[in-house]
Amino acid sequence: MKLKLLVSWLMLIISMPLAVFSQTKTITGKITNEQGEPVPSATVQQKGATAAVTTNDDGTFTISVAGANPALLVSSVNYSPYEVRVGGRSSFDIILQSTAGKLNEVVVTALGITRQKKSLGYAAQSVNAEQITESHQSNLLNALQGKV
Repeated sequence: MKLKLLVSWLMLIISMPLAVFSQTKTITGKITNEQGEPVPSATVQQKGATAAVTTNDDGTFTISVAGANPALLVSSVNYSPYEVRVGGRSSFDIILQSTAGKLNEVVVTALGITRQKKSLGYAAQSVNAEQITESHQSNLLNALQGKV
């Protein structure tokens, strides 16, 4: 009887840390820009995890995170990336800072290799930020369609 009690206590003690670290928590929030306007289609991801969600048209999101002290990474086109620790909170209001006008020229060649335009031995097409924002597309690929 004592042996069964001892074994059951040991199993409980061993399984406690696994239960604590594997608990998931639901996080909700809203992402806005400096003017207070919602940022649709921003990506919210748990740092170190593969699962991610995007914000809807009014900038709100819901994501499940796991771990002892997870961090959220928030990113969107034309905004600086933002990282926040979850801690004990379950709701966030995040304000993203705009990077409009701060982008540098980058040339992307095959397989994602980047080069400066001067170092290329061939002609390269270019699209500036104004041309992309004028198209008012929700997807970057759709905004580039027909521009190059």
